Amino acid sequence: MMSTTPHRSSTDRRQARELAQDALLDVAERLAGVDGAGSLSLKRLADEAGVSTMVIYSRFGDRFGLEEALAKRAIESFISTVQAAPESMAGVGEAIRAWSLEHQSRFSLLFLTGHLMDSTLRPEIDQSIRRAAKTIEQQVGWARGRGVGAGLTALAALVGYLTLELREQVPKGSVESGYASLLEALATLAPTA
Repeated sequence: MMSTTPHRSSTDRRQARELAQDALLDVAERLAGVDGAGSLSLKRLADEAGVSTMVIYSRFGDRFGLEEALAKRAIESFISTVQAAPESMAGVGEAIRAWSLEHQSRFSLLFLTGHLMDSTLRPEIDQSIRRAAKTIEQQVGWARGRGVGAGLTALAALVGYLTLELREQVPKGSVESGYASLLEALATLAPTA
């Protein structure tokens, strides 16, 4: 008797695994956004996602593997946002702000999560931050070949302000004008040719 179950190609299975992993990362991001990435457990993720812990272990290996997958996802998402931004300090700054407000758990994971700072992932995150700074310089049109000093300064200032905004430490009524003033000041960092 022939099976009536359709045969799934390896491409179909790979795409299904990627979708399942993305769904698990979505749940992990939500949980990390509530309690911080440091409190994320594989058991809690499994419970919240409605899967067995074996599924989590098979996808990520261990908690470090899960954190690594979350960090890589955040890095790629952030870099893509900067690369797609309009080519001006205001355009880049507004794109970063929109990304930060939409993806608060990713922002927190990349820039505010203390336990990742000491992890073996730190060099990769540092490299990605430098890549983002260089991308900012390219998008803004700052002089090429002068290192990433101005880009790092701009990124640090933006992250600092956005951290205050996300923690509701910026006085209400001055969030927009304060950010606009910061972007105007950062535009003056452009190295002269």
